[in-house]
Amino acid sequence: MFILGLAFGHRLGNSEIMVKLALKEAEKMSAEVGFVNGLYLNMSGCRDCSVCFNNVEEGKASYTKCIIPDDATALHEVMLDADAIVIAGAVYSMGMPAAMVTLFERTHTDLAHFKRVRKRREEEGGEPLDPRVFKPRPLGLISQGGSRYHHWVSMGTQQISKFGMSANNCIVDMLDIYDMTRRGGILGDEALMERCRQMGRNLVEAVEEVASGEDKPAYRGDVNGICPVCHLDMLSVDGTDEVMCPLCGIKGKIAVQDGKLTVDFSDEQQSHSKFYWQGLQDHQIELQANLEERFAMMKERGLSNEQLAEMKKEYRGYAEIKLK
Repeated sequence: MFILGLAFGHRLGNSEIMVKLALKEAEKMSAEVGFVNGLYLNMSGCRDCSVCFNNVEEGKASYTKCIIPDDATALHEVMLDADAIVIAGAVYSMGMPAAMVTLFERTHTDLAHFKRVRKRREEEGGEPLDPRVFKPRPLGLISQGGSRYHHWVSMGTQQISKFGMSANNCIVDMLDIYDMTRRGGILGDEALMERCRQMGRNLVEAVEEVASGEDKPAYRGDVNGICPVCHLDMLSVDGTDEVMCPLCGIKGKIAVQDGKLTVDFSDEQQSHSKFYWQGLQDHQIELQANLEERFAMMKERGLSNEQLAEMKKEYRGYAEIKLK
């Protein structure tokens, strides 16, 4: 069992120490552990070149490995090797640091895409895909910030939760912590230190649950919001009694009784969450339909790819500033 720890905050700051508390506890339970502070890595942003996707589609790669030769590509390998990952991020401007967003975009893998390609390769006798992308991988997530007011750290859990949509990752524990500056930080706060240790124990138990055959290990987190899938409290409203969890993309009926707000998300709606295979499959179908409609629109306009390329020449280099 290998548990990886990722922190996005100052060296020996709250995020790093919280992760290491979890790792040290997991190590006591015989797990092999490793740690990386992502804030100090050399990582370029995703360029949307689609080479990683196309290489898998064309049988040239066993997973969506980025062609940019930097730390994000190397770290992706380590993340795939991990049986579980604990990730902590310091909230800066209401959300996670840019380095964490970069890592997610560079390493995100769509399970629905991989299942479709796996089926095709099996039928055609092609090379198998990397089995690591299909392995259920428990995640423990920690969002922590210094403000005493939660609304200043409110996007932290929403952004870090996106890691639960990648590959076959599954969130089993989550902490949403604020007021860390006034509280003096993690060290000396015995209750919070113990809660971080508990995350380490939870991850080990979740890996053991996966080993016993469970694809979706139980959620053990303290964050228990109104959505039963992502466990967050974010809702989108349209003026009716139907609301949506914008992170999961699922709809439910809202009600207020005795001053308490509830939302009823049906089992059918929950199954289409972005955190589950069916929700990702819905997106794959949508993207394919979008492409077909785009080609139809280009045909209606009488435009070929060559003509579009010619039309774009007018804008190449226009008013671009050369930075020193």
